[in-house]
Amino acid sequence: MPGDEIVEGDSERDAGVLAASRGDFERAHAHHARALALYQRAYGDQDERVAAALSSVGDALLHLRRLEPAFAALEQALAIRRELYGDDHLDFATSQCVLGIAEVRNGRAEHGGPRIAQALAIRKAKLPEGHPAIAEAHGYLALALHVDDLPDEAVVEYETAIRMFVALGMRQEEATQEHHLGILWSQCGDLPQAVEHLERADRAWQAVNPNHTEAGDTRFILGQLLWAAGQEARALELVATLRAPGRNVVDRWLSERGR
Repeated sequence: MPGDEIVEGDSERDAGVLAASRGDFERAHAHHARALALYQRAYGDQDERVAAALSSVGDALLHLRRLEPAFAALEQALAIRRELYGDDHLDFATSQCVLGIAEVRNGRAEHGGPRIAQALAIRKAKLPEGHPAIAEAHGYLALALHVDDLPDEAVVEYETAIRMFVALGMRQEEATQEHHLGILWSQCGDLPQAVEHLERADRAWQAVNPNHTEAGDTRFILGQLLWAAGQEARALELVATLRAPGRNVVDRWLSERGR
């Protein structure tokens, strides 16, 4: 009966979310694929639950580096939401963001950037000024411009996202954007700017989640840049805090510098 399929589909969806949270994307994909089939039987092909399941299938496939079927699933989710809501709806904008950032991170920035820009425009038109989803889209657009080698435009978007996340008190998101902006300045050869933004990212990470993987990445890159800037003692002091079993890259870097 349709009701049974819906309940079973919801259970499969929840199991998929749990598996993904544990990093088991093979199992997550299997659960989400079963949820998708159940929802399609219960609701047909044009339903929000089907679109959401397709998006989850696509995300699992991206983590498994199965890019073509991943993009196919995300594009199908986008098409369903366009059909359901039109192309100026917030749910359509969400699908545009999901697909766009996936393209940016997988060598398709020329396609992902325009999608994210469209999603940003929709969110700015539909949401109150300063909404977190607007800040998120600015950050995504910054990354797209960064990857597409448009540094001046990327800096503007990163700085906008950072200002918004600071105002919202969202320290982890602030840290991520400061990290990316520091990397951009490093790539542009501006070491002082790179160090300044990575220091801001490091302070934010230490305040909100010092054990996060990205917090360690920020501190290690900052240490390397401080070393390059001639601040050897501070660089060694920072990087030494990252010593832990299995961190061979960190240990090797320190040992090469006499620590």
